[in-house]
Amino acid sequence: SRLRFFLERSLGVFLANFADAFTFTSPLLKAAYNNFGLAAEKSAVIRDFIDSNSFPEKTGERAKSWIVTMLCSGRMVWEKGFDIVLRAFGALLDKKRFRLILSGDGPERKNLEKLAAELGVGEFVSFPGWVSNEKFLDFLRSTDIVILPPWRPDMNSMLLLEAMALGIPLLVPAQSTLAWTAGEGALAFKDLDHLDLAQKIERFAADPELRKTLSAKALRRIEELYYKKPAVELNDIMRKLCR
Repeated sequence: SRLRFFLERSLGVFLANFADAFTFTSPLLKAAYNNFGLAAEKSAVIRDFIDSNSFPEKTGERAKSWIVTMLCSGRMVWEKGFDIVLRAFGALLDKKRFRLILSGDGPERKNLEKLAAELGVGEFVSFPGWVSNEKFLDFLRSTDIVILPPWRPDMNSMLLLEAMALGIPLLVPAQSTLAWTAGEGALAFKDLDHLDLAQKIERFAADPELRKTLSAKALRRIEELYYKKPAVELNDIMRKLCR
């Protein structure tokens, strides 16, 4: 409500700025709070603590196939942008070469199923709903590309990390924490631009070496994200505050 916004922007920010330090898990999140009024000079980025050893291990190479399988997953609400992925599928030149798994459920599922039919891709898109962890892991290991559609640009995703740990090539929105987290381990598409996403998908399909390179970079990146580095950074901040 307007009253809540006013109180948080005035009284809330005033009180919060008496804190000694603020930490945020991405530059985008930090910028959002600094723009809202939190003191930038007290703010630092300390990324999520990630235990890369806890993720599923990469299995052997997938059998080569002419069909390119793509995966999206999450709660199906309009904010998540699954329609962008479907519209990108609809713009592909050779739709028969692709399959899309839209895993998850929610109030937008029926609309997404209808949109898939309207775009002429219904026969190539499956909607399995919510599945067990074991089944979802099977989906991941049978996938050539994981696509994370736009949602909140300041938020991270467990699916991103799991896909990276398995060495699965990723497509992520360019102006997002997902792109910042993945680094060179993902290919970015223009935010909310289904035509650019379609071009990136076709580039993946046409270039096996690109998929192989991104897979290797994703595996290296997940190792770089191991929690020991941010733990040292957070420890340094706390030491400075205790002096």
